[in-house]
Amino acid sequence: MTPAAEQPELDPSRTRIFTVMTHGARTIRPDLSLEALLHLFVEEKLSRVLVVSQEGKPLGVVSKSNVVVMQLLQAEGGETPGKERIPAGFHVIAGWTVEDIMTREVVSVAPDATILDACRLMLRNATHGFPVIEPDGKVIGWLSAMDVVQWVVRSAGGGPAVPQ
Repeated sequence: MTPAAEQPELDPSRTRIFTVMTHGARTIRPDLSLEALLHLFVEEKLSRVLVVSQEGKPLGVVSKSNVVVMQLLQAEGGETPGKERIPAGFHVIAGWTVEDIMTREVVSVAPDATILDACRLMLRNATHGFPVIEPDGKVIGWLSAMDVVQWVVRSAGGGPAVPQ
């Protein structure tokens, strides 16, 4: 066992997001078709992605959950945001874009925030992650609950959380 003095520090109130986050963030434009979004989720093994303007300004987040909710609303013949009433059982993706289903509020965190700050933000917003954005608006990465779990395992002396 590693002596306590040699173990990495496991202090979420002092460890900064920048050291834990996934650097680089996949972004998409709001006019991307839902069909293309679904392929992106599968091919790149993503569960959510940041939607940005042409200038790179965050506009929203779209996740697999957004797609599921849209499908459930269609199946029930319910109202879907920005679209006409869909008859029950009629599932149409053609013509729909990311903008039609994305969550427009972008909850983000700064890279110098602590892990404790980020965990509180995740709990308060009932989310599993969010983009890491510099004060100047530049998107530099993503922090997910899995990033935090991997940090805990490494910091507790458990080695890599996922076998290499």
